Amino acid sequence: MNNKGWGMTDMLWILAAFGIALIVVTILYVQNFKNFSSPTKMPETSPNIQVTSPTMAKEEEKEKEEHEETSKNSNLSYTEIEELLKSAAIDYVKQFYNDESVSEVIIKVSDLERESLISGIYDYNDPTSSCEGYVRYKKEGNTYDPYVRCGNNYVTAGFNDNLAK
Repeated sequence: MNNKGWGMTDMLWILAAFGIALIVVTILYVQNFKNFSSPTKMPETSPNIQVTSPTMAKEEEKEKEEHEETSKNSNLSYTEIEELLKSAAIDYVKQFYNDESVSEVIIKVSDLERESLISGIYDYNDPTSSCEGYVRYKKEGNTYDPYVRCGNNYVTAGFNDNLAK
């Protein structure tokens, strides 16, 4: 035999190594770059039913904990409360309205609390008084406008009582 050339066994080992490398690269690509793709999301029949991978569940749980820790702080200024609502509303829209079906959505504080994106917002001038509010999301321009009322101490300009309830 010719010992200076490639044999069938050597070729099979090289192909197996390439195959394993391809599988590993594919798995890493899917795990690390899934957020950069824009898959079309099928409409959900109920916002309470979600299917997530273990990795996504851990990330969502971490984000929820961050929102909860921030919202538990009763020393938030009114601007910080509005920013907290805006941040939670962005997560809410990504979770439930990521498709093209809506042009405008009103997201109430109660909706954000129900989904554990925030938990209780209190007036820093009166920690026993809770704040109410909502965020108006407009797809055109991708704008999030938070509106808050904290007792008699603060009201965002343009706040509408009917939308907050």
